[in-house]
Formats: sequence, C-alpha cells, structure tokens
Amino acid sequence: MGQQWQFKQDDHEQWHWTRVEENREPTQSAATFSTALDCYLDAVRHAVDSRRPGAELASATLAHAEPQPH
Repeated sequence: MGQQWQFKQDDHEQWHWTRVEENREPTQSAATFSTALDCYLDAVRHAVDSRRPGAELASATLAHAEPQPH
C-alpha cells in the first residue's frame, strides 16, 4: 500500500492533511491551512522529512477541492 495522502477542508473552510500508512497510526497535520496549496506544501515538507521509501505525494489527490457547504 505504501502511503496514502488525504487533503480535506473542514466546516470552517480550513484545510488539513492526513497520511495513512499500512500498519501505522495515521499522521495528521499539526495545523490547519487557509488554502489547499499551503496545506499541500506542508504535506510535501513532511514527506521529505520522513525520508522513507514511498514518501512522495505523486498519487495524492485533493479531496473536496470545492468549499464545503455549511
């Protein structure tokens, strides 16, 4: 499975990411972000910092790219 990245917008229109790895607890962003781009860039920094095989975001997709209804 490697890693899967999820990017979601919450009810307050703030973005966060989650990294899911097989046989590990999910890792979530420590902060929220006002734009999807800022969220993605933070996730890239965490992928690089992890320095593990498969730590890339090539297969990542932005979930809910449109603002969520309240």
